[in-house]
Amino acid sequence: MSLRKASTLLALIVVGTSCSFAQVPTSYFGMHFNHGIQYQDLQMVNYGAFRLWDTSTLWSDDEGNGIATCDPGPNCDPELDWNWSSIDTLLSDMKTIGVNDVLYTFGGVPQYANNCGASATDCPGNVNALPSGDSCGNTTKIGCVLPKDLPVGGGTLGDGNNGFWQRYITALANHVYGVTTTAACGGAGYLSCHAKIVYWDPMNEWDRNSRLYSCVPTCQNTTNQTIYATQAQMQRMTADLSSIVKSYGVGAKVTTPSTTGPNKQGVIEGFLYCTGYSTNCNSTGLLGAHPSSTIDVYIAHDYIRGATGAPEAVITQYDTMRGYLQQTEKNAWANWQWITEGSWGCDENPCQGNNNALTDYDLQAAFVGRLLLEAWSAGWTRFYWYSADNCTASTPPDGTGTLLCPQHTNDNYGPGLWWSGKAYNQVYGWMAGKSALPCTLAGTIYTCELDQNLAKTLAVWDTDATYSCSGAPDPMHHGTCNTHGYTNPPEYNAFETLDPADGVTCLASGAPVQIGAKPILLINSPTCASL
Repeated sequence: MSLRKASTLLALIVVGTSCSFAQVPTSYFGMHFNHGIQYQDLQMVNYGAFRLWDTSTLWSDDEGNGIATCDPGPNCDPELDWNWSSIDTLLSDMKTIGVNDVLYTFGGVPQYANNCGASATDCPGNVNALPSGDSCGNTTKIGCVLPKDLPVGGGTLGDGNNGFWQRYITALANHVYGVTTTAACGGAGYLSCHAKIVYWDPMNEWDRNSRLYSCVPTCQNTTNQTIYATQAQMQRMTADLSSIVKSYGVGAKVTTPSTTGPNKQGVIEGFLYCTGYSTNCNSTGLLGAHPSSTIDVYIAHDYIRGATGAPEAVITQYDTMRGYLQQTEKNAWANWQWITEGSWGCDENPCQGNNNALTDYDLQAAFVGRLLLEAWSAGWTRFYWYSADNCTASTPPDGTGTLLCPQHTNDNYGPGLWWSGKAYNQVYGWMAGKSALPCTLAGTIYTCELDQNLAKTLAVWDTDATYSCSGAPDPMHHGTCNTHGYTNPPEYNAFETLDPADGVTCLASGAPVQIGAKPILLINSPTCASL
């Protein structure tokens, strides 16, 4: 192995947004679980925030797993007979494990609200029905069609339109904020034993939307259209949502509708300002037609795609997303720019074409550490990992962002925490509660300083492809990674790896430390001081 030095003559590139320390809150680490969730699985990784998505907590879905469980009939009123079981169970579990920060994402319009029959083009009396030849896609038959009482032009607050949407939000908020659940938790009230939904996302990945631009059949996920909505309609839905949930006085906040695909710039600019994709838009955009307080958080979904995708791409993606904003919003949302879905790979299953998931288990672990460190450095103040339990029975597994296999799994390797999950927990320990400077880049070597009570630590890795990994036999174990010598700064005498089982390794005075694709953490250990 050769000794390489990060020369002091080599320019250090700051890859963050400021040169001051900022403490990393536990809520930076957001999480998804969505595969037959069981309580014991929720405790296997560390996180401080949770997102309700793919959790049977939609307004409705085609399998009847949503909160609205029936269409109008003699034995059921769909706006009274709600099914709260899934959301109650998850919010109770979150409270029990100490997570009291939940994001709810909307998606899936039920039949009673959009009046659709067997397809999204068969919706009598609904101007929001899809045109002939279009479809919602491969995950829902009719759920992308908006309610029949929401006009194409959106209307204005208080005009009597958009009642289905408003009544659902009110019923949900009444339930989770304790208005209709005062007897819950032994009479102590709902929030005494359930986590609080603090944040509300008006619509999941709404840029997969052929009403804004011609994307049939080439929406981001070819045949998966999330919603069929004009800018004015999404502006109205967001404004109604914000007005309702903020009226409870519990500190509720509303995000921008999430976006994910290559057309997100035009969609975001149209939504906020009526530029970009601005057909059927309120003339001044959401922020001109409604109070600036309507939106509190600016969000996006961000997957680093392909088998060789570099997690450091999250740096430029932050700058790109921020570039869509005007200066007023850049200032207002400077500390409120989040990734609400992200990890490696793709969101098709199985992955297709050049979107192959990252299947080397050592590189998955490396990806976890590098992405979490660099996303914070770039300026993202929250990152919801998708998805902890995205475990499949294929060989090798092709799930996106898998950290563990749940207890009920039929995966070939059985239940348990993957190598990537161990790395996630380790980096959580490195970062949570610490103060972090933006990372710096010297050549291909990244360093990120993390401090607590004046005790400095330094995460280090090398992105040079020469120092890659291969040969991990399964997701629970290491393979072989190439490394090289790195001149250890004198203030550090030991290091930790991404595997907590490795513990602390002492360094001889003046000896180089081996680095490669997987970050290590240089520390000053009292145990090693006498060596």
